[in-house]
Amino acid sequence: MKTRAMDVGVFAGVMIGNAVRLTVMHVLVCGAAGRMGQHVAQAVIAEPDLQLAGLCDLRNIPDDIIQLAPGVVCGSNVAAVINESSPEVMVDFTDASAGPDNILLAIDAGVSPVVGTTGLSALDIDCLLYTSDAADERSSVDLGGR
Repeated sequence: MKTRAMDVGVFAGVMIGNAVRLTVMHVLVCGAAGRMGQHVAQAVIAEPDLQLAGLCDLRNIPDDIIQLAPGVVCGSNVAAVINESSPEVMVDFTDASAGPDNILLAIDAGVSPVVGTTGLSALDIDCLLYTSDAADERSSVDLGGR
């Protein structure tokens, strides 16, 4: 079994006869200019079953991160980056003021959010869990065991 420093994704397989064809999971990283966002982007790039689809941040995303994934969609508007990059998963490492809105945008777009953002209030978490429960089955929210 392969161990990862950051468990951002897993192999997804499609059965074709008796063979399994591995598929790639497309990942958007929000907060990509920050320290943790850069680490997540690098971890996604390093995994053969993941493809970095988009990078989003209000600040300038460092060129060295962008150069690791030529053609990756970059921007400061989460909805636009989701629309242009078509991710299955969004990793959010922003802050408590931006995280909930990003998560709701992802859920509304059918993108599964993985949240590393800290400082969310209990009310924010309850609202996100309620929204996630009400969303269709394509989306799930991982809020660190809450």
